[in-house]
Amino acid sequence: MKASDILNKEIIDLSTAQKVGACCNVGVSQKGERVLFLATEGAVVPFDKTKFGQEILCDSQTKSCDALFVLGKTVYADKGKLLGEIVDVNFSKKGKVKSYTTSLAKTFSPQKIAKVLDVVVLKEAKKRTPAKEQTIQIEKHTVGGDFLIGRLCDKDIFFNNELIVKRDTKITANTLAKVKRYGKLLELSLHAQEIKTNLN
Repeated sequence: MKASDILNKEIIDLSTAQKVGACCNVGVSQKGERVLFLATEGAVVPFDKTKFGQEILCDSQTKSCDALFVLGKTVYADKGKLLGEIVDVNFSKKGKVKSYTTSLAKTFSPQKIAKVLDVVVLKEAKKRTPAKEQTIQIEKHTVGGDFLIGRLCDKDIFFNNELIVKRDTKITANTLAKVKRYGKLLELSLHAQEIKTNLN
């Protein structure tokens, strides 16, 4: 269900048999996760007291509430980038908000909201660090480790204060088996250097 599907629909209060007015906004919880109220120009209606059809039927209404009416609110990224105004809200029949859409065709979930008051501010987007990606590539490259045989280890490698590979040691199949046993293959691969030979 979307807010755009119910905007301008007439709300009828069955308890008074009167028309309350046309729906013009939706009121959400402080974190933007649930639709709590529907608003007309002069009243608000609890969402959980409504039924949807050609008109919106309710059995109670009030003049005020503590919900945040989000349609038309300006949205900013955490660095101040303007993302437009909220023009639609996608929510379930029970009022759980799935996403918001802005006038600049940006869509975001309630979980991305940092603050809502006069405007909506979104949380900072998480970025991957190049160092982490590089580590993942190294781990994939050193699964077997056979390519290390014949190289020199340029540092001492320890396991629980026990020296398992001495610096300037030439890496052999036995060295490889040992570091694998102690879970030090990645460390060895980071410190394995090609042996330089002098050509006369």
